[in-house]
Amino acid sequence: MDSDSDSVPESSSNTTTQSSKKGGRLILTKRQRAKLNEEYQHDLLELPMEPTRKKHLTEEEIALRKSETARRRKHQSIQRAEQDKMDTINRLLKKQNTKRRSKEQEDTDLNQENQKDGGVRKSLVTNTFHYVNNREGSTLSAPIGVSIPIPFDQGPNYPPPIPLCSQPGCKNLKKYRSVKNYKYACSMEHLKRIEGRS
Repeated sequence: MDSDSDSVPESSSNTTTQSSKKGGRLILTKRQRAKLNEEYQHDLLELPMEPTRKKHLTEEEIALRKSETARRRKHQSIQRAEQDKMDTINRLLKKQNTKRRSKEQEDTDLNQENQKDGGVRKSLVTNTFHYVNNREGSTLSAPIGVSIPIPFDQGPNYPPPIPLCSQPGCKNLKKYRSVKNYKYACSMEHLKRIEGRS
């Protein structure tokens, strides 16, 4: 192959990156062709030197714009609040649906087990002991037909009363205890007397 016939002119090799090839020929714009042929004229547009004037608005137009932006902001905040509210409701309903589904699944599983056992219904409430211990007292509930061999005749066990001060003539409740003789005192002064330090 002849390298001279296949070579692209040096001036056009710079424009190959900017122009596209179509069928092996270079397609140039008018500006690119003019620049290649050095017929390009540098006609520049002259921009006006005076500064652009800011459009002066009347007080009514300013007030109208402010009220419009305030109305738009308020509308957006109301929409955001509504969207948050709907998201919260949907999230809570989704949680309830999953709980309801799991409860329904447990019920269907229990029914299937009952059918396998020949129709004998298993109930957790009738087969369990229920113990409650509160301010009114203690209760123990047992299933029907079960005897409880625990005696409940004795009354409740209350903690012993708080001891009084060991100092003769003092009727106050104890706050301290002597390390030496294990007697009780209501104040540091009485504790020192009981321990024999004063």
